[in-house]
Amino acid sequence: MVAKRKAKTVLVEASDDYLQCRDLMHAWKWVTDFAPHREERKITAMTRTLVCMRCGTERHDEYELPSFIKTKSTYSYPEDYRMVGFKGHVPVAEVRRELYGRLKKKASD
Repeated sequence: MVAKRKAKTVLVEASDDYLQCRDLMHAWKWVTDFAPHREERKITAMTRTLVCMRCGTERHDEYELPSFIKTKSTYSYPEDYRMVGFKGHVPVAEVRRELYGRLKKKASD
């Protein structure tokens, strides 16, 4: 069992790219065209895949037809993107505090 850790601890261990994605949201890049979902001979839905240019997270969006309304998004995160041992939501203010601390440290070096 992984011990519960504090947000500050897991943020210190995170890469700059991962923190930027948590602060600014992912920088999505289109990867695939719409891929059809078929039921017998009828196309019932489409899926499109995107990837984050900073951290490598993949997003798979599913759209219903004929409206093209997005019905679901699923994500595949890099193994070390998830904050192992931390339960709950990391406030974006804490992410920004960590980024600022890193900036200050670089400036003083």
